[in-house]
Amino acid sequence: MNRRMPRIVMLCGDGPSSWFMYNALAGEMEVLAVVVERKPSARAMVRNRLRRLGWPTVAGQLAFLAFNRLLARLQRRRSDELILRHGLQSAAPPADIVHRVDSVNAAAVRRLLRKLDPDAVVVNGTRIVSPKVIECIQRPFINTHAGITPRYRGVHGGYWALVHDDAEHCGVTVHLVDAGVDTGGVLYQQRIHVEDSDGFNTYRTQPDQAWRQHLQGVCVRFQRRARIAA
Repeated sequence: MNRRMPRIVMLCGDGPSSWFMYNALAGEMEVLAVVVERKPSARAMVRNRLRRLGWPTVAGQLAFLAFNRLLARLQRRRSDELILRHGLQSAAPPADIVHRVDSVNAAAVRRLLRKLDPDAVVVNGTRIVSPKVIECIQRPFINTHAGITPRYRGVHGGYWALVHDDAEHCGVTVHLVDAGVDTGGVLYQQRIHVEDSDGFNTYRTQPDQAWRQHLQGVCVRFQRRARIAA
């Protein structure tokens, strides 16, 4: 008897990292839907950060973003080399399974999850997922994080490990999603090897290949558990 492939829904940001993930998973499991969270406008993002952080911090962030545009161009060849080396595919998912939303915490997302009832929900590059969404179905929500938790939670975890001369904790974590920031139970962790030619932007490409096998195995494991429980 043929085994049914795990059925998943992706909640993700709009960008190459999400497409790398989709293409890696699509050949191994049935992707029922890809819910893409639209990027907020630059003006709205600045206003929100000003309210929370104040002018000095936001000015520093804007200066870094401007500098990083130049840095990304300089590191483009290395990024392309990593994409080719690891066989990462950036083709967008089929339009008929893509659902674009302003927030993954919208009521429409909860309705979609209840309707599809996947074996697991895979999260990548979104805002913090609200408890209402996590609790709307009795299925695991799984996140991939570019850092070794709990030591390096939040964005650019691998980068901060290297800043602190802590290469042992430069890696990727596959973990369950809870109400915190990268605080859910750890399922798998793997260190990544950083080369001299890597930089701030390529640290984010290295983990894109490291989690693939682990994430596929996790989804299969949860599918089997659900089948046994049923």
